[in-house]
Amino acid sequence: MAAYSDWVDAVSIHLEKCPRVAVIGAVKSCVIEFCDKSHAWIFEHPEVTIVDGENRYQLVDMPNDSSICKVWGLRGHNAYSCDERDNPRYHYEHPDLIVIDDDLSVSSTLTTITPLLSLKPRQSALDCPDFIADDYFECILNGAVAYLQMQPTAEWSQPNMAAVHQAEYLAGIERARSRLADGFGKAKPRHRVQPQYL
Repeated sequence: MAAYSDWVDAVSIHLEKCPRVAVIGAVKSCVIEFCDKSHAWIFEHPEVTIVDGENRYQLVDMPNDSSICKVWGLRGHNAYSCDERDNPRYHYEHPDLIVIDDDLSVSSTLTTITPLLSLKPRQSALDCPDFIADDYFECILNGAVAYLQMQPTAEWSQPNMAAVHQAEYLAGIERARSRLADGFGKAKPRHRVQPQYL
């Protein structure tokens, strides 16, 4: 895991008078927002066995200090290589509950679910996955600098420069979304259309 403190020196180059605790707080906010908007942190939850008559399943094997921001499907990385009709209907309840809306029985073809999720760090987290620092260090750096420069009464406030850094941060989020759409981190969708005969 990459510590939020890993960004302190890089942010401080732009904001010399900004205290370390403010920098770490800004980095944390930007990492959480980055994960929430990009869905880049993909996690395949271990299999959960379907129990006859039960439709609520708590996800207990989540990474520490993480929360769910999107559920992609219930068949793991294979969710997008099969027809959507092969998945049961479901919804998510905060913080870690999957509720299956279809009536399932142990005799059905679905005996387990493997939720494919996008995660984000909780407010209590002091770090984030290594890939965020490896692939999106500059994006988070720009977001943290913009966040701090936009504080109107702070000694380090620079609203004119903040717009430049904010634009780079938002562009980084869009790059992460594009990588995900291109199949980076999850299987690419294979759309199958049912033939309609007249």
